[in-house]
Amino acid sequence: MAGIQHIGVGPDVVDRSSTIDDWACLPIDPEVKAVVVGFDEHVSYHKLVKAATYLSDPDCLFLATNEDIRFPFETKVVLPATGLCVQAVKEASQREPIVLGKPHKYMFLSIAKSFGGIDPKRTVMVGDTLATDIMLGKNCGLKTLLVETGLNNRQDIAENRFSKSAEKQKLVPDFFIRSIGDLGNGVLS
Repeated sequence: MAGIQHIGVGPDVVDRSSTIDDWACLPIDPEVKAVVVGFDEHVSYHKLVKAATYLSDPDCLFLATNEDIRFPFETKVVLPATGLCVQAVKEASQREPIVLGKPHKYMFLSIAKSFGGIDPKRTVMVGDTLATDIMLGKNCGLKTLLVETGLNNRQDIAENRFSKSAEKQKLVPDFFIRSIGDLGNGVLS
């Protein structure tokens, strides 16, 4: 991780005979200055205890890579994503993270700064998820194009377009197509 010392990657080995009293005496590393929550297939109560404990220090930075709820796979199996981990740490720590990924502006602002000269009015955010990809575009003043290969489709667009909720209406993209391969065939608005 870019030369930054880190802990918490992989599974935490926990003594199965430990009690809640043992958990209350976990060693705390005073060098920890940030908690970064990303996808972790080894998420555990032990890691949650550590994260919430470090975040009880108001000077400890709380970063999240994204808040995606599910991975966009077309199977019957539901695959929870990073948002599950982030939400657990938010609740346990009673803190809000700085979210680096979609739909928050940080990612676009970093790209715009790195490449310079990006005009939001002439930029299209292409994505397959309304709550992350399309909201990133809307949050940054970009045109938006939903590709129906992910979590959302035109039925979701219609429901949001005619919703009485202003929040849901924000999730309506400017354009949509069935797949990225359809770009040459025209875009629907």
